[in-house]
Amino acid sequence: MFSSEENELSALQAALAHSQAWVELHTNQRQSLLNFFLVAIAFLFNAYVSALIAHRAFLAEMIGLLGAVISFSFTAMDLRNRDLTRAGEATVREIEDRLAIKCAMPSLRIIAAVDQPRHVWLSMGKVIRTIHALTGLVFIGATIYAFVG
Repeated sequence: MFSSEENELSALQAALAHSQAWVELHTNQRQSLLNFFLVAIAFLFNAYVSALIAHRAFLAEMIGLLGAVISFSFTAMDLRNRDLTRAGEATVREIEDRLAIKCAMPSLRIIAAVDQPRHVWLSMGKVIRTIHALTGLVFIGATIYAFVG
């Protein structure tokens, strides 16, 4: 028979594995969304320039609007993914606290240590949302350029 401490440790290990898998899934999703966004934007920019070269202003306008909508939509998806990731991090943080106390190792509080980045403006989410916003603004400008030009 296992002692209550062994049972608690086993439960903590299972909870930690589950929480880490959740965080990893949504972190990887977030990275995949960024990669897909960059590829999609490259194709849209190419289509926009091709439409302008072919003197198809209406098509260029529509591609510009589509690029702006896609840019802002990816921001919404990233915000949702950030919430999903943080839900898992909250659980990992609690488990790390318990393990840090049990093992007398304060350095096990990894999530708490990285929760407040030294350079706040360089957090992954802020960088991703800045890329989305700037791309959306470029597409809005491109749409206006195609409309006026």
